[in-house]
Order: sequence, then C-alpha cells, then structure tokens
Amino acid sequence: MIKRVTLFLIISSLILGSFAFVSAMDDMIQIAQWARSAEASSQYGDDDWSADQATGRPDVEECADSVEAWASEGYDDGEESLTVFFRDEVHPTQINIYQNLSPGAIIAIEILPEDDDDDPIHFDIEDPSDECPSVLSIDLPEGLPLSNGVTIYLDQDIVGYWNEIDAVELVGMVEGDEDDEEESSLEENDYPEYEVFSVDAEDGSSRNNNSNDNDDRDDEEDDDDRDNDSADYDVDWGRDVSCDGGGGIENGVELTIVQQRSGNTYRVTAIGIDGFDPVLAVTLSGNYNNALCNDDDSEASTYSADLPTTGDVDTQGTSSQVVFNLNSASAFENVSIIVGGFGESSGEFLLIIEGMYASSADGAGDPMSLSLSPALIESNIDPTAYMISVVSRFDPLIYLADNNLDPLADEDGVGISCDDAGSICWGDSSNLNNSYVSRSGNRQLGGGQYDSMITLPISPEFAGLAFNYVMTSYGDTEGDYVVAFHLGVEAED
Repeated sequence: MIKRVTLFLIISSLILGSFAFVSAMDDMIQIAQWARSAEASSQYGDDDWSADQATGRPDVEECADSVEAWASEGYDDGEESLTVFFRDEVHPTQINIYQNLSPGAIIAIEILPEDDDDDPIHFDIEDPSDECPSVLSIDLPEGLPLSNGVTIYLDQDIVGYWNEIDAVELVGMVEGDEDDEEESSLEENDYPEYEVFSVDAEDGSSRNNNSNDNDDRDDEEDDDDRDNDSADYDVDWGRDVSCDGGGGIENGVELTIVQQRSGNTYRVTAIGIDGFDPVLAVTLSGNYNNALCNDDDSEASTYSADLPTTGDVDTQGTSSQVVFNLNSASAFENVSIIVGGFGESSGEFLLIIEGMYASSADGAGDPMSLSLSPALIESNIDPTAYMISVVSRFDPLIYLADNNLDPLADEDGVGISCDDAGSICWGDSSNLNNSYVSRSGNRQLGGGQYDSMITLPISPEFAGLAFNYVMTSYGDTEGDYVVAFHLGVEAED
C-alpha cells in the first residue's frame, strides 16, 4: 500500500517543479532565481548587515534599517559595490533589486559572463527610486551571454545615508520545457508593499510600475515560501571525516546503509567521472573520527562502468576502494560511506557497493539513506540509484520510503519506485540491458531487463533532509545484487 507522508509530499511537489519559472519563448523558457551567495566592497558587520544578508528572498518587508539586509561599512566612503551569484547560468533579461532603506543610490550594474576571459558588461543606471521600500527593476537588452553573476554599484552620497539591499532576483532565459512556467516575484506581486521602479539598462529611461491594489498575502505562508526558496544554507555543507591512518575528508557526500547485516564482507568503490579524483571513507555507527579511508587503489583502477546517466566511465588510477568485514557484536550495524574530492575538489562519481543480498529475513528490504547536503545539491548532479542482480532468479525493486520504511507517493499518488527500469518506474529511466558495472576480480556485471534505477531531482529546498531508499525485490525472489549510485560533490566556496 502506498502511504502519503505530509513532509515528503511537500518535497515531492518541489521535485516535480522546483526549477519551473515564468514563460516560454520557442525552445527557451524564462527562469527567476534569488542570489545564493554574495560579496561586497565592504560590509557593516561579519553577520548582521553582511553581504550574505542580500541572498535569498526578501525578508525585510518595510522601510527600515535591518540587520537582515546588506549595508556597506560607511555611507560616505565613495563608491561601494555588491556582487551576487546565482545557482543557474542564464541569458539575463532583468535584474530586480529589493531596497529596504534609502533607495535611489544605484548608479550602475555589471553582468559577469560565464567565460571568465570576457569583460563584464557594464550598464550605467539612473535610479529613480524615491519610495521606501522599493524594487529597482532593470530591464536588460536581448542577446546577453550566459551569466550567473551581477555586480551592483552604489553612490550613497546621492541619498546621504546607507542604502540597504535585502535581495536580488535574476530573471533570464534557458533551454527548457514550456510546461515549466511560473512568474517572477514582480509578475506574481509577491511583495505588494514594495514600490516598483523600472529602468531600461540600454537607454536609462525610467518609469514607475507600482500598483497598490494587490491582494493581501498570508504572512505565514509567505514566510514558508521564503525559507524554502532560499539557497542561503543554514546546515553543514557536507560530512567531515578523520581517517584511522591520518588525514581525512572535508565536506564529503554521505550515504548510510541502515542496519547492514553483520558477518559479511563488503566492497565499496568510488570511480571519478571526467577527471574527478574521489577520496573514499567508510565508518560504522557514526564514528567519523576513525574511518577506513582510501584514495588511489590498484584494484579499484580496474573498475569501469556504462550506465544511462553516466555514459561510458573508463578505468582510471585515481579510483578508490575500501573492503571491510562487518563482524559486529550486534547482528546489524549502520555503515556510513563518505566521498569527497582530493584537495577538496568538485566533480561527479560513481559509487559501487558489492556484497549485498536480498532475503525475506530482511523484512522491508535493505534501507539506504542519502544525506541531501549542500555539497550534494550544489554539484548539480541529480542522484541516481541503480540495483543490478547478480543472479538470474532475482528481480530487483527500489522504492523511496519514510522513516518507518513505508513506501512514499508523489502528490499525484504515484508510487516513487522502480521495478523494471525503462518500463515500470517513477520518473525517467532506461532499460539496463546494454549497461554494466565492474565487480571484484576484474569481472563485469551486465544489467538486465528486470534491473532497476531511479533518478530523483534535488534543489536547495531539500538541504538537511535525506532520501531513504529501500532495496528489495519484486515478489518473493532472493539473491545477490550490486548497488551503484551516480552522485556529485561540490566544494564549499
């Protein structure tokens, strides 16, 4: 029976539409996003009034001096600047700057192209904002290059006091599905208390677009939306681990095999993709201070794979592997697997777990919990889990579960599970007949029509949560299987 869980239904609705914004034009759609990181020429405090306060949705909804907005160190020290960065690169069409104190000081903006070798694209601005709080909405000319960064220049002598900026929204065009349409904050009238002033960056002409006959908002609902849509993380970036032989991993991605059966030998291998050099750690029962670790391993260097989401992954000398015997005093033990990048580098990887066995004695199945940390989310790699049978009599099945291991459904009541990849699966999947992963002893394990895979899109709203997978079987079949996870890790700036 499929069980609906309120928390996960919130998450699943985000899964189905977390990056959907605004309107479509030919094969391009418009998306809007709030800044996720920021830096400034100066800031009034290290936390309060810092550049980071300009990230995420507006949270100062009145004309006021607020610690939750950016303010420069002084207001009469000459020109100041705020640079904000966004998750996705777009062809920019509009910048919306939310000002909560002394608006009217903005004199220019620069679009920072994707290619660092290209010069910033500069636009002088005449800021007409004379109401507080207000939004300066800057319409940009067509044909700008891909960008996910904007610098805003201020001359506070114009207003004679601190000009505070609470939030910055970037609107732009990307390739996408026209069904993913949602309006920007201004089009939605999300913040009716803000007076809106628009300027054309091309010629500097200005106009007042404000309309005060918007419907009142539900304050509690707006607070929830603001928390969900902000990428200003308030959780640890990733998992830190100390190795038993010295050294360790900082801000790694963590997968936990929940209550792994004792008495067996397990082999975990991490293969980097596109030149990424993974470092691997395995530890029991949350003991992150004494983990088994490996960087480059000769056995792992023979491993390769070819899977729908990875393509052909060649053998490489930087692959890592940990083999361990789980001989615990208890029958079961939690096993945490952490992967980071050598030198805290970023990249994507394939994690292969051998030694798994599905049995009716397992109850619901073999649970695996993937921590949705910023290190995973910001890699831009939607995690994919693969379950491939070693023996022909076994029919793998993966489903997503709540904390009681009950199956979960999306907001339409569809079970989030996969039996036969390419046919009986939630979301996108492909038949695994032409796929394979390596095993120990220089062997390859080919996929079959009954093997399973499931890809789950992620976004910043999920930070601090986890995907709970259950590896089990269709019917009463039992047997050995191999698990593979295609994941990514992003180093903290």
